[in-house]
Amino acid sequence: MDPSATALAAATLSGACCYVIAVGLTRWHGWQQARANRQFETYTRTPPAATIDSLRRGLEARNIAKLTALGAMTAAFTACVWLSAQPLTFSTLASGAGGVALTLLVSATLTLVIRDARRTSHLAFASAARHAVAHGLTRVGAEHAIVHHDVAVDRNYWVDHVMLNVNGAFAIHVISPANRKTVDATLHNDAIVFDGHEQTVALDTVRQRTAALQHRISKPLGRIIPVRSVVVVAGCRVQGKSDDQLLVVSERDLVMIQGWRSASAALMSEDIDAIDHQLAGATATPRTLPAVLNNGLLSANA
Repeated sequence: MDPSATALAAATLSGACCYVIAVGLTRWHGWQQARANRQFETYTRTPPAATIDSLRRGLEARNIAKLTALGAMTAAFTACVWLSAQPLTFSTLASGAGGVALTLLVSATLTLVIRDARRTSHLAFASAARHAVAHGLTRVGAEHAIVHHDVAVDRNYWVDHVMLNVNGAFAIHVISPANRKTVDATLHNDAIVFDGHEQTVALDTVRQRTAALQHRISKPLGRIIPVRSVVVVAGCRVQGKSDDQLLVVSERDLVMIQGWRSASAALMSEDIDAIDHQLAGATATPRTLPAVLNNGLLSANA
């Protein structure tokens, strides 16, 4: 029997055990954290970018598990070949069906690790953008506004931030371009175009999310509560543009929200309190669907 095939079997078993243990420990840690958070969810609210940070941590944990398994497999394969009393040389390790299969497996795993590392980098940028916007909103609204983060409006969509004040309800959507070198964003034909049509994000999805949020907060109150959309394009130069229902700005120009007033959209203090109570429940609910970033917007991964 080919010693390399026996070594590959042992290596695969070792790698699989290490991967399962690493993933299990990560999930156990997440379960412990979620259990601790539930004891205080009545008194706390979802932090900015909570779902994106959860996605990022999951990818990072799986990458660590893959690399750990890969190291265990390589060590087990080398040990088995060495114990077979064959000369421990590169040609010995690479020869035979086991050596070829291990080489292919290592290459495939490293490809997946590199792909997930790129996704993690994009998620880290998206998270930083949403934290920056959340900080900016606290400065814009000061003590006169209530801000909720990471609000689930239905089974498919989230709204990054919802701000409530006497001027109205604002659904704030953060778009984080996949290409961080993007510097210019313009509004053209109801879509945001980055750097000369290299990437576009249609605003139909933004309007759908805002409409879903409006329906959610209006139904319990028994009347329509106007909700206006604010699209924040992170890390780009944007010429602020607005109509009656949509404002497009960068994270540096959030102060423009203060001047966006409409008598028909104004909220009474009792309306703000009712919506605040309702959204507190929406943000405290643990995520039950996997999520993904599509064109910089968070959506359910159906």
